Amino acid sequence: EAKGKLALAEEQGRELTSKLHVSEVRSQQLGNELKAEQLRSEESGRLVTRLRDDMEQLQKELDEVRDFYETTDERTRCRHLITEWEKRDLRKQIREIKSKKNAPALLKRLSLKYHPDKNVVGLQWLFSALQIEINSASMALGDER
Repeated sequence: EAKGKLALAEEQGRELTSKLHVSEVRSQQLGNELKAEQLRSEESGRLVTRLRDDMEQLQKELDEVRDFYETTDERTRCRHLITEWEKRDLRKQIREIKSKKNAPALLKRLSLKYHPDKNVVGLQWLFSALQIEINSASMALGDER
């Protein structure tokens, strides 16, 4: 009878050991899941902070634009819009030029094309702004090479 009880106790010991092992493995899994969740939470917090900062920056820019439109005359606003549109197109041309071997010569040709003294007098304000973009690109290209 003692052998039977001993065998039963040994069996129960093995079952408890097995259950303990399963519990330890599950505890490890839960710990890993918790760590992963904490990392996701931290990343979410950083993302929320970045989004909040971006929203604040956009609000500042919107306020500046609103202020600009409220305090400037229509002619100045139109010049500003035209300049920004032309700059955007010019920047695209400059990006395409920078990828070519003869970029300095192409930038020089572009500079001559948009030179304020060689264009319509009434549009000098535009060509002066575009010339600044071309000069910046030329200097940046010189720094890269």
